[in-house]
Amino acid sequence: TNVLNITWFGGQGMVAAIIIGLLVGWSYSAMMKKGWKIKLPEQVPSSVSKQFSAMIPAGVDLTACMLLFAAFKTFGNTDMLQWIYQVLEMPMQGLSDSWGGAVVIGLAVPFFWFFGVHGGLIVGSVAGAFLIPNTAANAALYHAGKLSVAQGAHVITNEFYNNFINLTGSGITIGLV
Repeated sequence: TNVLNITWFGGQGMVAAIIIGLLVGWSYSAMMKKGWKIKLPEQVPSSVSKQFSAMIPAGVDLTACMLLFAAFKTFGNTDMLQWIYQVLEMPMQGLSDSWGGAVVIGLAVPFFWFFGVHGGLIVGSVAGAFLIPNTAANAALYHAGKLSVAQGAHVITNEFYNNFINLTGSGITIGLV
């Protein structure tokens, strides 16, 4: 019925979802820490009191999101998700699907391991936001019978990361064996 735009429920909306989730979570937590909540008397059951304590931060977040939506619609004739996709995700996705992007992703894994951080998890979660949409685009090309690099297929996908960078553990540790 086109009430909800489901375009952003897939891989295209991953970066926007991460950004919006972090911002809303951060702002809600900051408001709760500053005491922006409705305090009810002790006679009110705690389950009811907890609902009221969340009303002000939730209302501020909803109002801010509504104003952002109105600003993007009025001044840009677009929405924030489309803007994030065009300005951030598409360029990063283009970089991730290149030889240089594959090298950076491949070198980032041992770089993080050098500092004692699980490189595969860090790089996999960040790079996944750019590589999973590449996989989805390849699936669409496959179903259309046009899966080839000449038709726009992506070489650097999440499966590429799992099979060539993260195979047998982060940093291809089978070579140590």
